[in-house]
Amino acid sequence: MKRVQWLLVIVIAVFVGAGALAQDQGSSLTYSSPLDDLSLDSLFPVRSPSDVSDSMQVAKAWQEGGQRFLDHVNQYDSRIQNAAKLKQSELATVKTRKQQAKKTENSSEKTAALTQIQTDEKTIAMLKDIDGLLDLEKRYAQNLIAAGKALERVNELEREAADRRQAAINKRRAEAGATMKLRNMDPEVTAKQRELVGAYKEYGKRVQEMGGLLVEYSERREKLLAQWKEK
Repeated sequence: MKRVQWLLVIVIAVFVGAGALAQDQGSSLTYSSPLDDLSLDSLFPVRSPSDVSDSMQVAKAWQEGGQRFLDHVNQYDSRIQNAAKLKQSELATVKTRKQQAKKTENSSEKTAALTQIQTDEKTIAMLKDIDGLLDLEKRYAQNLIAAGKALERVNELEREAADRRQAAINKRRAEAGATMKLRNMDPEVTAKQRELVGAYKEYGKRVQEMGGLLVEYSERREKLLAQWKEK
């Protein structure tokens, strides 16, 4: 009986101790609110005006460089297409020569015609590869222009967002000395930041596409150089 009583005393003591510990912990427990302490600059840092100006020069250079490249490609593309048409016409003539040589049983003329046909067909195939490469270069140049315009838009919106944010901060300081926090941004500041994020997304897509085109463009060039060496 005494043993049972002692066990009950121990069990009660454990529960009482645990309850007291829970009360002590509950009274001293505090919760952090990291989002309440974050300022706008922590998520949307502002580039300096000089950095934005430098970026704007890059955007303009991409557009101008892309346009020059596009003009060059268009001019060269016409030459390649004209050369391919001429070579196709010449190939048709050589094939006619081969048929005539076959009828007249002129073996030397037939052999010469066959040799010329093989050369012309290889040349036409290379011209087609060059034309395909030029088409890819054209797409790259167009994308470079588009990426430059997208970056230009990013820079413009970043300037607008910085001005709007600074105006809102100055207004709050004048009224209550409050700082701009993420949880209580002004609606106009929020709207401009969303617009800026959208512009960055479009710019990123253009750069990503341009990178893919550049890789494909390099692979095509490598293939063409190998064919040229074999020729």
